Amino acid sequence: MKIFDDREAELEYVEDDYQSPLPEHLRWRNWAGKREGMTGDELYHFVQNILFRKLK
Repeated sequence: MKIFDDREAELEYVEDDYQSPLPEHLRWRNWAGKREGMTGDELYHFVQNILFRKLK
């Protein structure tokens, strides 16, 4: 997800009309890229029950 997010950041810089295929809350930078991001049970629940299900 981090590599994909890095690639999206490049595309956003180069292409004015780039639209991510991922909903905003599933983009790596919004759930893992922050220093105060999710950890422990909250992170596990998000990845198992939200992220993986949507990516499927």
